[in-house]
Amino acid sequence: MGKNTAGIRGRRSQYGAARQRMLAVAGVAGTALLMGGLTACTDEGDKPQRDTGSSESAASDDADDDKADTDDEAKDDTDDAEQADADGGAGGTFAIGETAVYDNIGLKVTISDPEVLEPQEEWDEFGGEGYTAYTFTVVLENTGDESYDGDMTVFQGRAGDDGVEAPQVFSFEQLGNGSMGSVLPGKKSTSKIAFDVPDDADSLTVEFTELSDWDSESAFWTHEF
Repeated sequence: MGKNTAGIRGRRSQYGAARQRMLAVAGVAGTALLMGGLTACTDEGDKPQRDTGSSESAASDDADDDKADTDDEAKDDTDDAEQADADGGAGGTFAIGETAVYDNIGLKVTISDPEVLEPQEEWDEFGGEGYTAYTFTVVLENTGDESYDGDMTVFQGRAGDDGVEAPQVFSFEQLGNGSMGSVLPGKKSTSKIAFDVPDDADSLTVEFTELSDWDSESAFWTHEF
């Protein structure tokens, strides 16, 4: 009994550490946004741009799959990309699976299609009544000349047309400790993020904010359920 209680406390302390990291990063984000608001202008290079090469590579890989499925997926991807363009694509809005490029930082960010995240432990605080947790795979690619601190990033979720908050999910067993880690030049870092989404929401928008350059604008990916 005592051993089990100690184990639960140990795991909760891990979740607490992850939450503390997010609160600390959020504090830095608030300062960054405040300082960014005092900036007179934003350079065009601070806006995330779409990596057209990533879509072409994905289409090439899909060609090995069943042709009918590939055609349907390609059409869906094209529709999503066109919608992203209509919403301002090159200015920060992307379709799920597309890559946002920050030339000013030397960083590429890709967010994949989500998967349902099921609670597995008694202390998992997500996926309760009226909510479903979804996990996304995030890839950070360092295209610069120096090591990049992946923890200088913030992800937030907004659900539905009203943009209600979709709380970020923490699960050490299924998602790790929440750290993106350092990314060496020319290398990638792959991690998972998750959000608890109201079941009546028909979409989820994931916002990515980069903190090492205060002038950088956020990037947005929207998934339709």
